[in-house]
Amino acid sequence: MLARVKIIRFGQALLKTKTKLEPYCKFPEAIHDLSYYSTRAGECLKRGEEWKIPEGGISSKEMGYVKKGLTHQGLVVSIIDKNKASLCVLCPVMLHRVLVKMYPVGETYEKVEETEEQVLNRMVESSVNVFKDIMGVDITRKKEGKVIPFEKKMRDKMMELPKAYAFPKEKDLQKGRPIVPYRKHGLRRELQCAAKALLYIMEKLQDEGELKTYTLRTCTDIGRRILGWNETVNELEQSTGEKKGMVLRMYDVKNMFTALPRDQILKAVDELFEMTKGKKWGRNNDKRLVVVPKLKADRSRLMRIVTSRATVDPEIHFAFTFKQIREVLVWDMEHVYFMVGDTVLKQVNGLPMGSPPSPVLANLTCGLGYEMEYINRLETAEGERIWGIRSMDDVVIASTYKAGDDESQKRAVERLSELKYHDSMVLERTDDDTAEWQRYLEGEIGISEYRMTLRFFNVNSVSLLENGTCIKQRAQSGASYIPMSYRRSYIYGALNRMKGYGLEPAQMQLLAGRHLIMELKAEGWSGLKKIILGAGEHILDGGVREILAEEAGRKTITE
Repeated sequence: MLARVKIIRFGQALLKTKTKLEPYCKFPEAIHDLSYYSTRAGECLKRGEEWKIPEGGISSKEMGYVKKGLTHQGLVVSIIDKNKASLCVLCPVMLHRVLVKMYPVGETYEKVEETEEQVLNRMVESSVNVFKDIMGVDITRKKEGKVIPFEKKMRDKMMELPKAYAFPKEKDLQKGRPIVPYRKHGLRRELQCAAKALLYIMEKLQDEGELKTYTLRTCTDIGRRILGWNETVNELEQSTGEKKGMVLRMYDVKNMFTALPRDQILKAVDELFEMTKGKKWGRNNDKRLVVVPKLKADRSRLMRIVTSRATVDPEIHFAFTFKQIREVLVWDMEHVYFMVGDTVLKQVNGLPMGSPPSPVLANLTCGLGYEMEYINRLETAEGERIWGIRSMDDVVIASTYKAGDDESQKRAVERLSELKYHDSMVLERTDDDTAEWQRYLEGEIGISEYRMTLRFFNVNSVSLLENGTCIKQRAQSGASYIPMSYRRSYIYGALNRMKGYGLEPAQMQLLAGRHLIMELKAEGWSGLKKIILGAGEHILDGGVREILAEEAGRKTITE
């Protein structure tokens, strides 16, 4: 009955837009009669009673047949933003209109009156001087006397411009989340390594206490950071003899990527490099080289700063001087070209959308350009303390005050409100004074008994315990084609993140892990016990693993 009603509502909505779509689509004669939709709904329901999910689920080959069939019908299938378990079927005209809205020609984007081929040729020409020394020469080919001219090498890498797309939003399919993927960008790996080199310098200065920002390195650090705040409050109470309370504010930084002026971005980069001159490893930084392994798996442990190219193997490393890092960043910002349908657009303001260095530059600009000044000015103002966490554009800041003193609490709130970024980046408050818990990333933060507390949040928890269903699907159906490697990575990633959302990581992982297992069972996932038992000690300790494995092995959902 519910499916029939939904189809009739779809018919009513289609009739309203029929006039606009008629130039592009062919409609059946019976479309004006709502009984047509009721009849079709009945036929669908009848077929649904006879159809069952095949043993072993649906293969990728079969999914390909479905996609091909829908394409021949002139339809587009898309994942819905923030609800990847659901799909929507769209008219291509509607999807194109969503894309045009997402990338309006104006202050941020401009239309390029050149073909894709012409733009790529210009990009190759301009990239030679920037990347030649960084990429080096293929030693093996040099020994064989078969060195490829660098211009040809670059042209072979740059075969196409990124193709922009958008995920339709769940609340309104006519709006979308814009995406410019760099996965096929010819210089993706080089840009990734330049970003890693910049991040390596930032983190060295942070670890040495020179660079103070609110940047959150990983979500698994949230619990540790908040636990540290609580311990500092306890120490403050002991030293002052005053009972301390805590107040928090949460903000969303609007237009972080598209509105931030590029002169401010490069100013932050220059100031960062200037800070390194006071360090032994950063002196004469025009001659220092940040060595970045080409293999992603080696970057976290084998990156280093050296003074000579003699120690660099161009077959396995990229080596950047500080000046070359800046040149790569400038080149990237000046060559943000992508396709929207058959149109070439260029992003002329803000951080390059989709580019690997952009998240690092966003953190650097917000941190060094604005947060560091705020921290130095107010971190210990009036004998109180201020802390903060920022995960890209999601900010939470907290301050202490004298418990029971309304005036002290008012001044603490005023201090929190003084956090500002560039004028183009508006801070929109996202917390609610009346709520006990405030949503932050995948968790919730609250204040209990004058101390900060934290927990993992699962929107489906209550409904799963009550009736074994999910209010909002977050995982694809277990009957869908999902390779085992994907299933493992999804579960292990979720379990690992849960540790960061608890002041007692193992306890939070146990509670949130049980809800995850219930959710995946409700979606029809199989083999959960085997996956849980295969988790290493770095993901689950022995006790938690045994309890969750036992839960995964049960056939029914239990409270």
